[in-house]
Amino acid sequence: METLRSFSQLADDLHFGRAALALGIEQPTLSQRIRRLEDHLGVELFTRSTRRVELSPAGQSFRSDIDAILTSLDRAVERTRATQAGRHGRLTIFYTMSVGYEFLPKLVSTCRSVLPEMSIDALEMWERDVIEAVLRGRAELGLVRTDPLPEDLSSTLVAREKVCIAIPRGHRLAGAQSVELRDLGNETIFVTPHDLAPGYQGLIDQMLDEAGVSPKFLDNPLPGNRALTALQGTDCLSILPRSVAENITAGGTVSLHPVIDDSAWLPVRLLYRSGAAPAVATFVSMATQKSRSEGWMQPF
Repeated sequence: METLRSFSQLADDLHFGRAALALGIEQPTLSQRIRRLEDHLGVELFTRSTRRVELSPAGQSFRSDIDAILTSLDRAVERTRATQAGRHGRLTIFYTMSVGYEFLPKLVSTCRSVLPEMSIDALEMWERDVIEAVLRGRAELGLVRTDPLPEDLSSTLVAREKVCIAIPRGHRLAGAQSVELRDLGNETIFVTPHDLAPGYQGLIDQMLDEAGVSPKFLDNPLPGNRALTALQGTDCLSILPRSVAENITAGGTVSLHPVIDDSAWLPVRLLYRSGAAPAVATFVSMATQKSRSEGWMQPF
């Protein structure tokens, strides 16, 4: 490779002394490299006289190919180093619906800004499937709301988010400015089925248990706007993270109310396998910095 770079430099300068100086080598060393290259190829790459050095027709042809090869090689070296440093690569992130309205878009946007050589593929799934995909290596990262975690996975907490209550029109609580968890003791709550989101629903169960209430639960596997549609015409309520409540439309038949209990918040976690690729560590570090700058660790 030194020989090819020496040829390229001499082809630019057409002067052995200047080319050797640019390469940081002695002029005889440069002459030896060029002679060995010509001997190897069996052609004369330069025509030399006491006054000037010029590219031969063979040298001109060789130069166009070599310049392209060296440019490609330099890019390959930079990509390799960037990959090792975690600045280059492709990451697959599986995420649950409830983190897809605010947290995932902001993390992906920040990644594109500060890590332009990183490519992100994102796919929405139920929590159960996100965790399975990360465990099986089908995704490098998962973004979920869950506790506890499988022993084989590591995680980083990136946010704590308050919850709201979705209340259908005509319900006794529909006129309240805010709601306390203790108000839910005799209510029926639409919940995500435990088998689809065991960690998420377990956190809801824990939240209600700590408030000393035991409402009835009704499984509802419909996410987002469809969950609110299912509330219409019923006396059931739904507990939603703030960012979900702020980004879905209730169509005027369901109102959204903040829960004022200090304990009424849900985590957002990045999941990944131990010993993951450098790009994973870089993304997690970026997400941690984004969390600090946005104030996500204070329940909001």
